[in-house]
Amino acid sequence: ILYLALILAIFILLLSFLSAKSITKPIKEMALVAKKIAKGNFNTRVSTKAKDEIGELSFALNRMARELQRLFTTLAVEREELQKILWAMVEGVVVLDSQKRIILANESFKKMCGFSSQSITGKPYWEILRNIDIERLIDKALSSGKTETSEIRYQDKVYLGNTTLLSKTKEKEVLIVFHNITEIKQL
Repeated sequence: ILYLALILAIFILLLSFLSAKSITKPIKEMALVAKKIAKGNFNTRVSTKAKDEIGELSFALNRMARELQRLFTTLAVEREELQKILWAMVEGVVVLDSQKRIILANESFKKMCGFSSQSITGKPYWEILRNIDIERLIDKALSSGKTETSEIRYQDKVYLGNTTLLSKTKEKEVLIVFHNITEIKQL
């Protein structure tokens, strides 16, 4: 009886070890896949073929990865299209954060300032454009919270500056569009 109990205990331990391993292996694989997805690798998939709850969880994780991949691809395409439009514009476009640092500027704005190839992102706008009219326009837009328009003279040219707040929260971002109206003013 003692030998039979010992053999039975070893058999039960072996069976429980294999059973636990069959459950923890797919869970570890799903955790690894979830970490890869969190790092941005949306092509990774869980290969569990179980029909139980673990199988359902792996199916949901794979579906989530496919959906995230689709959404990020769509966002990348939309962002590229917006950048193409922004860079093709004749008007100078610049976006400032709440500390009045440049977070986005198109090529026309860089040319207007004389910074055609340099990166001006992250710099305070007053390092790039030293102009009291622009300062007044930005301050007026920030204080009123409305779209403001003003005529700006900069380097022998006249611009019509339009400002718009992009966010109404505490972190206010300001969009400024500069239209060159020098020829119209001369006429």
